[in-house]
Parts: sequence; C-alpha cells; structure tokens
Amino acid sequence: MFKQATGGQTLLGSMYGYHYVAAHYARPSNNGHYALGDLLDSPNVDFISAPVKYGDRAMGINAGPMGSFDSLALHGKMFILENDTRTHLVDDLPYPADILFTPRTYTPEETLEALRRETGNQIVTGGGQYLMDINSKGWFKEEGIWDEYQKLLSVQASRYLQSQDRQFRPDVAVILDEDSLPYHTLNVNQVTPTNNPYGPAGYLDYGFFHLFEQQQREMARSGVKFGYYVMSDLTSIPDSVKTFVFMNAYRATSAQRTEINGLKKDGNVLVFLRAPGYFDESGSDTANITDLIGMTVAKADYSSAATIVSNFSDPATEGSVATTVGGWVIGEDSGGVEAEYAHTPSFYVTDPTAVRLGYYDADPGKTSFARKNMGSWTSIFSGSGPLKAGLIRSIASNLGGAHVYSYDGKDNIRTDDKLLMLHSAAGNAGMKSIRLPNPSRVVDVLNQATVGKNVTSFRYDMEAESTSLFAIVPNDTANTEAESNEVVRTGTWSAEARASYVGGAALRSNAQGAKLSYSFQGPYLSLIASTGPDRGRIDVEIDGVAYPYVELYSPRTEYGKEFVLALDLPAGPHTVTLTVSGNKHRLSSGTVAIADAFVAASAPTTAIPAGDPVTGRESIFAGETPTAAGNDARYELGTRFKTTVDGTVTKVRLYAHENEGGQHSVSLWRVGDGVRVAGPFAWTFPAGSPGWKLFELPEPLSVQADTDYIVSVTNSATDKHYVYTPQGFVQPLNNRHLVTYAGSGVNSSQLGAMPTYSFNNTNYFRDIEFVPNNGRSLLSSQTPQRFDNDASYELGTRFTALTDGYATKARIYAHENEAGIHRVSLWKAGDGTLLAGPYDWNVNADSSGWKEFSLPTPARLKAGTEYIVSVTNSVYDKQYAVAEQGFSTPIANGRLISYAGGGVSTTAIGTMPTYSNNDTNYFRDVVFVPDHEQTVMDTSVPQSFSNDRRYELGTKFRPTADGRIVGVRFYAHPDEGGAHLVSLWRVSDGQRIAGPYTWNVSTRHPGWREFIVPEPISVTSGTDYIVSITNGPSDFYYAASPQGFANPISNGNLVTYSGSGVSTTAIGTMPTYTFNNTNYFRDVLFVPEE
Repeated sequence: MFKQATGGQTLLGSMYGYHYVAAHYARPSNNGHYALGDLLDSPNVDFISAPVKYGDRAMGINAGPMGSFDSLALHGKMFILENDTRTHLVDDLPYPADILFTPRTYTPEETLEALRRETGNQIVTGGGQYLMDINSKGWFKEEGIWDEYQKLLSVQASRYLQSQDRQFRPDVAVILDEDSLPYHTLNVNQVTPTNNPYGPAGYLDYGFFHLFEQQQREMARSGVKFGYYVMSDLTSIPDSVKTFVFMNAYRATSAQRTEINGLKKDGNVLVFLRAPGYFDESGSDTANITDLIGMTVAKADYSSAATIVSNFSDPATEGSVATTVGGWVIGEDSGGVEAEYAHTPSFYVTDPTAVRLGYYDADPGKTSFARKNMGSWTSIFSGSGPLKAGLIRSIASNLGGAHVYSYDGKDNIRTDDKLLMLHSAAGNAGMKSIRLPNPSRVVDVLNQATVGKNVTSFRYDMEAESTSLFAIVPNDTANTEAESNEVVRTGTWSAEARASYVGGAALRSNAQGAKLSYSFQGPYLSLIASTGPDRGRIDVEIDGVAYPYVELYSPRTEYGKEFVLALDLPAGPHTVTLTVSGNKHRLSSGTVAIADAFVAASAPTTAIPAGDPVTGRESIFAGETPTAAGNDARYELGTRFKTTVDGTVTKVRLYAHENEGGQHSVSLWRVGDGVRVAGPFAWTFPAGSPGWKLFELPEPLSVQADTDYIVSVTNSATDKHYVYTPQGFVQPLNNRHLVTYAGSGVNSSQLGAMPTYSFNNTNYFRDIEFVPNNGRSLLSSQTPQRFDNDASYELGTRFTALTDGYATKARIYAHENEAGIHRVSLWKAGDGTLLAGPYDWNVNADSSGWKEFSLPTPARLKAGTEYIVSVTNSVYDKQYAVAEQGFSTPIANGRLISYAGGGVSTTAIGTMPTYSNNDTNYFRDVVFVPDHEQTVMDTSVPQSFSNDRRYELGTKFRPTADGRIVGVRFYAHPDEGGAHLVSLWRVSDGQRIAGPYTWNVSTRHPGWREFIVPEPISVTSGTDYIVSITNGPSDFYYAASPQGFANPISNGNLVTYSGSGVSTTAIGTMPTYTFNNTNYFRDVLFVPEE
C-alpha cells in the first residue's frame, strides 16, 4: 500500500530473520522466522532489521547477527541493526528489569567499546544501525556516546557515500537452510524440559541452538573473511567464496542438490555438518547423505555430541591447534568434551578412501570427522557439528586458499579487505598481530592514527574486551602538503612552520568559510591535521557530495592525526573541498582549523606471494642441518631446553633421514621431577623426504619460564634411522625465548624413559614450536602532542614491573620522516647498570606510529625494581615524539607501571637518562611478558554456584615468603556481572590493607577472572590474610564448593587452612564466618621476593 501510494518511493522493511536464535525456541508452527528467503524475493521489502544476537552481545564476544543477513545485499536489500544493548546508564535508572537483563555493559568504557564493535560489524558488511532506547529510559543519554557515534558515522561515510565496489566478497560462506530448521529437536516453549531421551534431565534441549551459536562465535575467531547466507543464495553467492560451510542442510530437495552439486568444482571446499541431505522429498536415508557428500556413511542410534580430533597432519587440521569438534558445557562457552547433548541419530563415515580426522569421543570406532579429495573439489564431514576457529582457519586457508588475518583464535575479527574490526576476547589483552593480503596503508580510524604504510602486517596493543577499527588501503599512497601549489586556497589561511608537521609546515585558519580545494586521482583520500583544545570543525565535500565534518577538538594538542575521508571512490578524477565551519565541539575553546597534508592513493600494490604464515611460533633450531646419520638401535632421543617466558608448546619437530619412516613416539618431560608432561603420542610418517617434519600435539602444552624440559622423539622400529651432529651442542643454541645448554642433546636406550645421557655434545635434532604468551606494553592509547628535532638525546621511560618477567622488545613512537640509527638500551635505575644493549636499530621512514625492535636476548626484569628503557633519536633527522605533561600522573597497563615524571632524557649519549622536564613523555616503551604468578587454587573449578543474596566472600591464606600481591581472581558464573568489590585484610587486627577496589565484571565469560590491583600490596611471611571479593549487586552469583576446604591447600609459597573459605553479609567488613568448609574461589596473584 505504501509503495503504491508513493510510487515506489517509500522504503519498507521488516523486523525479521531471527533464525540463528529462534532455532530452539518453539515448534516451527509457532516460530515464524523460517521465511527470510521469501522476503528476499519480495519487491516490496527494502530492508530487514533485527537486534544484536542476545547471547553474543557480552563484552569479548562477537555480537553476531540474528540471521543470514549477508544475503540481503545479493538481493538489493539492506540490513539495519537495532542496537538495544542495555548500557551502563541503566544503573542510575529505577528499572530493575533493565539492570538484570544480561548481557549488558557496566561502565562508560564498556558502552563505547560495545558501540564500536556493533557499528564496526555493520560497516564492514554494508549494513546500517539505529539505537533503540526501549521505552525511552535514557540508555544512551550521555554526550560521550554521541561523540563516538559521530566518529563511526564518518567511518561509514568514508566507505559507502561514494564507492566503486559495495559488494561484500568473503572467502568463506556459512549456509543456513531455513527449510531444515523444523527437523531440529523441539521444545514446546522455553520452560519445557528436554524431550531428547539422551539429553540431561531438567534442561532445555539447546543442542541445535548451540550448534548455530557456537559456530558463529568460532567463525568470528577464525581470522578469515566470512559471510552468512541462506540456501536459496547458492547460485548468487560471490565468486570469491571457495569454502562453503553447510550448517544444517538436513533436507535437500532435488533442486537444492543440483545447486550444491554445481559448487563441486574449481577446487572448492564443501563442509557438511551433522546430517547433510538425510531427508529428501521422499523420506530419510543414509544413502542420501552419501550421495550429497561423496563419502559412504552409516547411522548410529546415538553418539556423543563431541569429536576427538586424531589426525593433526592433514591440511584440514594442520595448524589448527584444535583437539575437539562440538561438545558443549551447559551455559558455558568452553567447547570442551562434554557430552551434554546427544545427537540422535548420529552418522559416521565408513568410506575407506576418506581420510579420518576424528572420532566420536564415546565411540572411537566411529569416524565422525573426515575429508575426501574428490578431484575437482574437497568434501569434509563433521558429525558433531560446530568446528573450532582453528579448524575453520586451516580448512579455509590450507584447502580453500583464504587469507588469514590473524592466527590468535580468540579475538573477534570482521573484515571486507577495506575495513577491519577487531574486538579482543576476555582475558586476551596484549599485542595483536594482523597479516594483510597486500602491502597496505593502515589507519586506526577511531584514534586517527597512521599505523603503517606499505606494510604486510602490523601489531597493535589492545586491552581485553576492547574494539579497534582499521582502514586498509592496498595502494601506494603519497602526501601533498596543504601549503603546496596543488592546493587552492580561498579566504584567510596562514602557513606556520613546526617540526611536528608532516613536511615541516601546515596551514592555519580561524576564518569561517575559508576553503581548501584539492584535485586528485585514486580511491583513497585522508587529511593529516593537528587537533587541540582550541580547534573547531572542517566541513567536507567530495565531488559535490557532503561528508560528515572533521572534528579537530582534542583535550591536548596533537599532530599528525589522519582523518580518513574516502576509502573506495569510483575511478576518475576527484576534487575535495574543505571549509572552516565556524562550529566547534562543546568543550572546545575556539574554532581554529589546521590542515597539514592530503594523502591520496595511486596504483594498487601487488599481492603477497603465498608463503609460510607469520604465527609468532619459535623453534630452537634455525638453519642447522645434521652432518651424520645412524640406524644401529632404537633410542629415546631428545633436546633439553627452557623458555625465558611463559607460553605454549604446540608442535614437535624432528629432522628426518631420507630413508626414515614408520612410527615414532613423541614425549615432553619436566626435568626437575622426571614427569612426562605430554605423551607418549604415536607419530607415523612415510620415508622418502628428508628434512624437518612437524607433529602437532593433540593438546597444546603450557610451559613455565625458567623450567627445564626435554622434548624426545624415538626413532622407528621399522628402519631405526636418526640424524645427528657431533659437537652440535658444544655450546648452547639460543633462539629468541628458547634456551639450551652445552650437552643439551640427550638419549636413552630405554624407550619410554626420560633421556638424560649426553654423549660428545651430540645434537639429535629434536625440536619444538613454541608460542610465547602475549606481551604488554606500558603505553597503548597515548599519542604525542608534537615532534621535535632540536638535538640528539638519550630519551627514556622509567618503569617498574609488578611481577617477574622479560622485556622482549623496545618501542618508540616515530615521526613519518624519522629514520636512521637509533640506539636501544635497558638500564637498572637504582645503580645505573646497563642490562641490555646498546643495540643499533635502523629505523625506516614510512609512517608515523609505534615501531618495535626485538631484543636479541630478552632481558630479565624483577618485580618491584625500577628500570629505564632508552632509545636515542637519530643523528640524521633528530626527530622524537613529545607529550608535555604526558607523565603528570603515573601510567599503569597490565603488569607495568610508570611514575609521575617517568619520561627522562640526557644529551650525554650512551649514559642512563635521568633528567625529567615538565613531566614530558618521549614515547619510549617495552614489550613485557610476565612470569606465571603463584595462586592458591591453580586450575581448580567449583562444584556449583549459588545466587541467594550479596556477600563479602573470601579466602584466608598465609604466605611462606615475603612478597607482593599484584592482583586477585575469582571463578565467575556465566551470568555473573556488575560491580564486585575487592579487598585484602590482615587477620590479626582486622585491618583492610588494600581496597576496596571496584571491579566491573562483564557477563558471559565463565571461569577464572583476574584483576590487577592499582599498586602491588606487600605481604609478610607467616602472616594470615584474607582476600575478599563480593558477588555482583544484581545477579548475586558466586561459586561454592562444599567441603572444598575440608583440608588445607598448599601451592608454592601460599598455604590455607581447613575452613579457609569465609563469608559475611555485612558488605565492607572482613569476612570470618565459615560454613561447611565451603570454598568460594577467591584467590590472589602472588610474587615472592627472592
């Protein structure tokens, strides 16, 4: 009617398409969300709207879509997100129902991070958004929210206002079949217990819901470019897709089979989950599955929901670090092998030509995960359903040729190659490594910071549960100075010189209506400008189209800010006009506009040739090769090593003789007590190809710094071949964070025993792949006010680590034109001892931003000791970053803290800088990897949870050594959130010696959660303390294990007592009441003094 009345000029839409959530809610006849395909075909529907998926809007999770909304663009329609997430502002409103609705945000910072995530998701995939304050209760009534929204609006305009290519082209398509949804196990309503006889009594049957929800979360963590579609899209999905994941193709009609068969070509990879094609128009038959996937299968009445991955050398699994498929703990996102939900019936592969990848954990004889090379395409079957992020990554990249942006496997990434949104996972703060398919210019669009120019990868320091959004420009770019003759000025502009400007000068105007016009070629345009407390706004027009204004206000003066104006302009010449608007931010004291330079793009860069990915993994041996070989007997052959930082061993390596093959046995041992900490694992490979072989551990092994281990691999009984180099360990071989010894090559003729015999310093070429834990830097969000170049200096930052660990890198914030030799040093501040360096670092001029130098040998740092990291500027250009008053107050980040006046300098090159002037920050920094702190409870988990009321809950403990408490932790329920109060008490006098600190905990992240205290707390050996953490103020959840303290717990230098779990209902007082020896899972992070 509206369309007819307006001649087709009215945009009409519908709230619809919730099939990723509605799969389990009700019987199909009561659901109504199974007809998105019909709406896609309707000429009367222009857009679809839906909220953020309810369970996935918690911080640290992906905020996935309700439905297959990437389908909309294929049909000329748009998705508009309804963002109705409850914000921190509901705490100040008298609406208990809003406060209790979870997930939600608890702080202003969380609200902004969530807004960036939700909006970033929509911008990347071409969608829109509106904010829904249900019942007008004031959820978004805060100026800071709208300031951020204006930034995000500018990003969206830069991508889509004028664009030569609006098509979203993923590498992986996730396909949902709406017609198959009614074949899921059903619930009458949300309070009906399961009708699945194999499911857990008293619980809803969420098995299929988890299949969908978990796969969405894993897709977001996979690091590849993916999209969500419905089955009716198969003939129109972008040709960029090479990997197709069929979520629930249970019923495949003849027409659908024809369309699926049409994809079986050109090296495509088709991944089928659960029961693909089991039903057709005439009924159900396992032969239908066999016909569709190309592998013979059989049916079982019941198998566990979980699969054990057993083959780690296949392209589908290699590098995935995944040990299970499917499996779900009720209410948690663990992905562990928990057979909470049965698949009835289940299916397993019987095809002898298929490669077995895994088996049902309850029945190892049934192959539930398999791959088959079909010649022109690859078929993969998973009977357990959702595939882990690592498996999606391995399948898509190793078999489908997809580019992998990140190998992290925890953080959430969505990208279209032009914009990349990254939302970091809970507990996963630190340096993020992003790989790019082409050399690109990279801009942090939310902070207007140039990250890199012509880079193939970049690293970025992020807090946990935070969001970043990057513009990716795969073109050569060049600057045009605003004061150059290529820029036409109208009105009053004055040139001013300053070293902080890109070319040494910029244009300044305070005249409303003054204009700058610049003509350029290429798809990209950005403005380099200076922001500050007296700055105004610049209106932007490109080719006659008005764009959002550029906001130049910032609380302090900053230079070199890059504002992305256009990301994907159509081909042809363009003209941009900037106008001084005369308007300003509410906090600005003026309307000044300063334009420094324009950045435009020219020719596209060349794609990076395929090669080994940079994954951050390290090995003991680099270019060493063996000089001899033997086959006299069978041995347990190994290498003794230690790591300088905590981390994970993911693979074992050996160098094979050309005739070596057959079954080998892999083990890892802890030298101190001779315990085998991993293995033995059977590893079989064929003879015929000499060189390094890789074995992926079924489960990654966590190792602790400064602990000696031995990796051993036997030779095989088949041929007994092994390689070696006499005197190969006459001296230690050290590589990055891996350390060996003279005589590290060890052997034993007793198979299955830890090898310890060293002969002739022989190297037997047994090795590992090691992934160090995430490092943190001191400075993350800080940016310089300006750059100076007046003289040569030794410039530094004074800092302390809260816990023992290693400095692995030095960092500086460099000017775009800064280049030449910089000298890197690390000093002990107390006595001026030079601990590391000086190292020569040749910095290349390319872009302004953080640059890193890897220390040849990581430097050991002790908790509580003051250090200074210094990096000179170069004699060539003398550029260095400056932020006056940047250290007016201490800066803390993770386990690093600085001091007021922490920026130091000296003109005496080669000496420790100690002079502090005006609390200036010179942007010298380190990357720090902390050791593993001591805890009372280690990896223990609670038996149960309660939520009856609010308590002060604690654990009484006693250190057996003097030391420092650097943080606390507790075990969270999945729905636990809100403000928890943290305190530390001395038992003898009831004195609170630290706190109360407010810890805002986000929901949907069960398990151990950590809180770093603002300042370390000194504790004394032999003194009793209580660490207490309240439960939240609204949900009341807390962990409780009755009789958990029936006996004392001792771990390292921490001891407890029988009855150490204590509580009180008097919030803010020391808890002393003990009941039933209950353990409430409150704990500390302790660093003993040495």
